[in-house]
Amino acid sequence: MRRPNQRAAGRKKSFNAAAVPTHQDGGQRTGQQANRSRYELEKAGNRAQRRREADQLRTSIAPLIQFILTELSTGLTLSTLAGERQGAAKTRTRIKARAAYDSALRFSERLVLREEESHNIRTRLKALKKSLEALGETFP
Repeated sequence: MRRPNQRAAGRKKSFNAAAVPTHQDGGQRTGQQANRSRYELEKAGNRAQRRREADQLRTSIAPLIQFILTELSTGLTLSTLAGERQGAAKTRTRIKARAAYDSALRFSERLVLREEESHNIRTRLKALKKSLEALGETFP
């Protein structure tokens, strides 16, 4: 019967190939190459994470953009109607159009938009403001 020390000495040590980093050509990587490789993987993972976050942000902003565009469309329609009405009806409709303008302006200032979206919203805001000024509305 072997003693415990002999048993340990008699066993072959297993070699774990996964523990030794190897390069594509089969050679072993230096520590610097392995660190660079880890850095590149981390960098790629960070880029993917930023893309996912941007997609999530875009999907959460889309309803807000749609709300702003709807407010502007409603405001433009109301300002057109106010121009066709007389007396108290004209005043009520103008006030509602101004409320739509203020709401769209308030929410659009909170967002950082792509250039095309920003241009679209700014153009509609200017058109609504011009229409409201023609109805006698004043802006600070």
